[in-house]
Amino acid sequence: MLQEMDIKRLTGWFEKDHRVMPWRTEVTPYRVWISEIMLQQTQVAAVIPYFEQFMKEFPDVASLASASLDEVLKLWAGLGYYSRARNIKRAAELIHSSGTFPSTVPDLLALPGIGPYTAGAIASIVYGIPAPIVDGNVIRVFARQMAQTQISSSREEVWNWAREQVLEAKKMGISPRIYNQSVMELGATLCTPKSPDCGHCPVSKSCKGSSTPGLYPKPVSKRWIEVEEDRLLIRVGPKILLTQARVGEWRAGLWDLPTREQVEEPGVLIAKVKLIVTRHKILRKIYSSNPPSDLKERLRGSEPELQLFDENLLPAHGTGLKKSLQAVRTTDLRVGQKAKAGTDVHV
Repeated sequence: MLQEMDIKRLTGWFEKDHRVMPWRTEVTPYRVWISEIMLQQTQVAAVIPYFEQFMKEFPDVASLASASLDEVLKLWAGLGYYSRARNIKRAAELIHSSGTFPSTVPDLLALPGIGPYTAGAIASIVYGIPAPIVDGNVIRVFARQMAQTQISSSREEVWNWAREQVLEAKKMGISPRIYNQSVMELGATLCTPKSPDCGHCPVSKSCKGSSTPGLYPKPVSKRWIEVEEDRLLIRVGPKILLTQARVGEWRAGLWDLPTREQVEEPGVLIAKVKLIVTRHKILRKIYSSNPPSDLKERLRGSEPELQLFDENLLPAHGTGLKKSLQAVRTTDLRVGQKAKAGTDVHV
């Protein structure tokens, strides 16, 4: 447990040395919510430009609620974990229809995509509610403070610790906003996984694991799901044929090259791409193929499974399509160079 002097040192350090972030300089329920969702599984440096552009396009709940899912996904492209974008779109619609942003932990938990950590972060940072938060940074600080190797966000022990500490801080007159952000900041900047800076840590004296911080917590090995898939690059004049993942499917709402199951054409292998998406390692083979014979009929449907798009005006898509087209351009360039030199070309 952090004692009174530890909490004072920790929060004093934070107020003096915390990083400047756009969602900290202007604190509103909407801005904190969007930032916390973006920061899930994503580094701060990567999030800042996305957050600033998102605020420019959707400055409030009303503008986000009225936007199309495709518009939201386009701005999210590159951040990954696209279910986050779909959830904030649905949540914005619910908030806008209710007329007010939820201000209690239970009401926040009722929104799509908001779990105990995000609800606690919004409640404490925006409303000053002494709600606990537990993320990777908090877990690491806890594990080292208590010298525990086996710990995870599902452990009741760490949630109890976080709850007791934020309540203790409030009794001392320290805002839950300051205390919770202090612990997260410590884990993100000094109490890091690989190179902890114990010499500058404000609570190192009370830390049971400070002599061997690398032992706590014990790293959890990632289990990868390996996937192979065939995608078809089909050009019709200046346009390419794309398909959109449906609701309930992996990467729902995003556009990508069609699969062999959708377009039964053999094609010629022109590129291979390796992708890492969440816990999936994907080997994607891209084939140049002819348009299906029934393409015109399929494009006329009320909800066409396939659509044509200008390559320079693509709809919302993920890294899969982006890297696939980059690989194809590289192949085209290599083929062009070899053809110009008069050498044999092997694809």
